[in-house]
Amino acid sequence: MASAFDIKKNEILDINRKLAFACIDAAEPGNIKRARERFIKDVEKRRNNPTYIAQGGSSLCGAAAFMYCIAREKPDDFALYALDLALTGKGHLGGLEVTPGQTCRDSESLSIDASFFFTQKRTIAPADWVTLASLRDSTGSLSAMPSVNSDLGGMTFPDALAGWFRGTGWFSAVRNNADILGFNDSLRHLLGINSLPLSYVCLLINASVMTGDLALRIPNHWVVLGDGAGQGGGSNGNDGSTIRIATPGAKILDSRGRPVMIVPKVETPYQHEIAPRVSCLPDSPACVANSGDPRASRRAELEKGKLNFEVYSWAEIRRHPADLTVEKFLTGYFGYVAATV
Repeated sequence: MASAFDIKKNEILDINRKLAFACIDAAEPGNIKRARERFIKDVEKRRNNPTYIAQGGSSLCGAAAFMYCIAREKPDDFALYALDLALTGKGHLGGLEVTPGQTCRDSESLSIDASFFFTQKRTIAPADWVTLASLRDSTGSLSAMPSVNSDLGGMTFPDALAGWFRGTGWFSAVRNNADILGFNDSLRHLLGINSLPLSYVCLLINASVMTGDLALRIPNHWVVLGDGAGQGGGSNGNDGSTIRIATPGAKILDSRGRPVMIVPKVETPYQHEIAPRVSCLPDSPACVANSGDPRASRRAELEKGKLNFEVYSWAEIRRHPADLTVEKFLTGYFGYVAATV
């Protein structure tokens, strides 16, 4: 018996049927069959490896972060959501109904104009426009996403991201611990991530911290914490301690306090990298008191220490700059939204 995905796929490949999104056929106006085959292939690629989900040059980073988590946790539901949108203009992710407006569906061109920040032409694939822009456009009138050049419409505030996770009904708890104004004690807030249960953790940052530039006190980017290893089961690490701080002069130790050798990173999306523990694991008694506060005797050392973590961002797993200190990162850190598995 054919699967629901195969049935819907065949309906999309029927060139006599009009699709709900003009951009799919407009990708290759001279060969609609090939355009639809490419759309299906791109959806399947993202189902099998969510790292392919790409906001392109659009401002849809919040939607991309959310959809990356969903595709890891519920890959088949993600794929059916994409096909349903293409066929009917309406899709569901659990209890979350997504119904983009007509302008969003009618947008044909997915080429993004040059701007003050980007001098080169940027595009977004139809598979990503259908899944990401639809989500953002259906959230409310203030977030309309009629075209790829709607930078304001693509922005995602913490309440909206948390609402998407809650709306699915797939998570036991959703925490909105993000604040666009920052925190009085950002170090304590950052270290608190390591005490979370297994969750998908979306960090709100200033994108410049991922390029090694001086971070501005303006939140403008969502990333998903973790190395992308495996499909499903959260993003905050196998042992719940994804964020580590290598303090000056620290020896790299394993969980039993023995010296370890760093294993070179293997550039495979779902390849685990051995993440060594350091002398001051951020959630250990040596660093944090029972109250959750960083110990005063270690605060300066922690702030000068170097971070060890990876994130999903811009369609790949990215490692932070090698010289990124905690102090520098905190200037561009504005908290997180976490959805517990």
